[in-house]
Amino acid sequence: MLAIRHRDRIGLLAKNVAGKPVQEPRELTKEDRVRIFFSDLQRLDELLEVVHRKALDGDPAAVHAEVKVLERRSRVVGLDAPRQLDMTLEVRTQRSTADMLRASIERMVAQGKLSLETQERIRPFGFLPSTEKSSDSASNAVVELSENEAKRLSN
Repeated sequence: MLAIRHRDRIGLLAKNVAGKPVQEPRELTKEDRVRIFFSDLQRLDELLEVVHRKALDGDPAAVHAEVKVLERRSRVVGLDAPRQLDMTLEVRTQRSTADMLRASIERMVAQGKLSLETQERIRPFGFLPSTEKSSDSASNAVVELSENEAKRLSN
């Protein structure tokens, strides 16, 4: 009953105990959470005072209740170590900058966007295949151009 009235105060329940609409349920805001925290802490402190007096008088049930209230209060204020730690480790592999640069240069070469002179200047840095492979494709390109030129000239 106490918990229901407490939730009604911040509008978490759509109906009160009598079943009559109070207000629409809504998401908890940061302010709601802070208000609930301090309200709960105050109620725990009030319970602790009452139960503590009875426990000192020798009531075994009050001793048990006091221990429970102290445990709850410790959890609420964060004095206890977490009982369980849910952790997800996500490992992301990223390509190095050099790998990305190499892929970009290879794509530009394949699209014919880099001149042979530029290719030769960046080859020593390891961003292009060895000169043997490149010289074969370069000589093929020269031969094709020569054949095209010859066809054009012969017409």
